[in-house]
Amino acid sequence: RGGRGAGRPGDGGRARLGTAAAMDALERVISQATRKTPQREKTQEELAAEKKAREEEEREEEELEKACEQWCGKICRVGVIVPLVFSYIMHPVWEYAMRPAMQVNTDLPTSGAHAVVTGGCGGIGLQTAALLAEA
Repeated sequence: RGGRGAGRPGDGGRARLGTAAAMDALERVISQATRKTPQREKTQEELAAEKKAREEEEREEEELEKACEQWCGKICRVGVIVPLVFSYIMHPVWEYAMRPAMQVNTDLPTSGAHAVVTGGCGGIGLQTAALLAEA
């Protein structure tokens, strides 16, 4: 109704003056808190000590980085090699060892039958061709 800083009716504008004074005080506090103090010039000993501290920190950071690389390399090797070993070596060996023996009935009459065996140069095809030749 009265607009900003108009105060209450009948106070003669005193509320506005109180608000302005509070704002001025707040601005003074903020400017004092944010004011930069001039820095003094550092001595050669202080500069040398800061440089040495920076170099030490960089050296420690490099050592930590190398240690992290070594551990990450080990984790990656375990995370990649173990599944590969299991997938391509252990699993097929386990399957082969646990496979039941194959039972083939060779008593079937094959007279007058014709067969075409593909892959008869090796593996299952060779075995099948040999069984059919015996029969």
